[in-house]
Amino acid sequence: MADLQQEREQLALTERHIAEGEARVAAQKLLVARVSALGQRTSTATDMLRSLEDDLQRMRGHRQAVIEAIDRLTAPAPARRP
Repeated sequence: MADLQQEREQLALTERHIAEGEARVAAQKLLVARVSALGQRTSTATDMLRSLEDDLQRMRGHRQAVIEAIDRLTAPAPARRP
């Protein structure tokens, strides 16, 4: 069984990665807007944006899995029948 402390550390790391991912997505959106405003092709920048958004979704899914693991580790044990 996974250690609660390890799961909590993993959650903190995952939260940091999500924050960084959100910043990357925001920066890439600005880049796409700037490139578009200059009348240049945005296909490469848009592809990168989609990739960053996909990565962010995976990170959020991982965060949910870690939260569920923590919930399992902290859930009270079921009562035993006599």
